[in-house]
Amino acid sequence: MSHITRLNLAIKSLDDLEVAGAHIGLIFRRGVTTARGYDDHRCDHVLRMAGARHGAYEVGVVADGENWRLEADLGMSGSDGGLRALVGPNAERLLQEYAIAVSTRHLFNEGYAVTRHPLDDGTIRLEATATDSPEQEWQTGGSL
Repeated sequence: MSHITRLNLAIKSLDDLEVAGAHIGLIFRRGVTTARGYDDHRCDHVLRMAGARHGAYEVGVVADGENWRLEADLGMSGSDGGLRALVGPNAERLLQEYAIAVSTRHLFNEGYAVTRHPLDDGTIRLEATATDSPEQEWQTGGSL
């Protein structure tokens, strides 16, 4: 019996997904073709919890036409529920960070510096400030 949930978001940028995952403690592993869950499932890449024990559940990244989709077993997420606790019951933390990464990259490319402001209710406010420095470069895989 499958416990895999398809997360309702079309991923367009693996680089932005990597940044988003890193921000909440996930490591993006390109070319890993099996994601762990109650039943392991096929994928093209995985998001793995940093420092995870062997057998910890993972988020699978699956090609879907020109985009990517995310699949994960978020039911129990292993004996400790670690993945579910990290990404949220419906992966809302991961999806929030992906939206932030996409927005930040877009603003950066338009010449803005972006500052994050976490709020008490769990939302994150982004503040964009125009910059005078055309030499800035967008860095993938790092913190926003």
